[in-house]
Amino acid sequence: GDHERAEHEIHVGKAAATVRNDRTSLRRLQAAEGVLRLRAGAPADAAVVLRRLRDSLDPGAAVLPSLNPWHAELVEALMLCGELEEAAATTAAIGAIATATGSEWAAALHLRCQGLTTAEPAEAAILLELAAARFGALRGTTRLLP
Repeated sequence: GDHERAEHEIHVGKAAATVRNDRTSLRRLQAAEGVLRLRAGAPADAAVVLRRLRDSLDPGAAVLPSLNPWHAELVEALMLCGELEEAAATTAAIGAIATATGSEWAAALHLRCQGLTTAEPAEAAILLELAAARFGALRGTTRLLP
């Protein structure tokens, strides 16, 4: 809720990570910045930050969904900006990763992105509920729905 403080902390953290050449922390802080911008009601700014982050990934890291949990926020930002084709393409890429890796995390992330991109409200609700249940099962907090 304290967006100004969060933005300050991200700025300080990014400066420190840059000095240390700590790319892992820098990417995590960039993801946090993108999510913060999205939650602050600036989806276009969030999309810029998250696209830059996506485009900076090494090809090997790009297919590790557990290292890139912010993909759904990118899809959400793109949808809010009317970038429907890019949102659909990003969702399809996550689906391909889920299929190729067998990752439960990627499958849950893909369900969330599908829920964000579908035009049918009832379908969106079902997909988002399934995604939440899958994420919950991964944390051991809820049962995975059949």
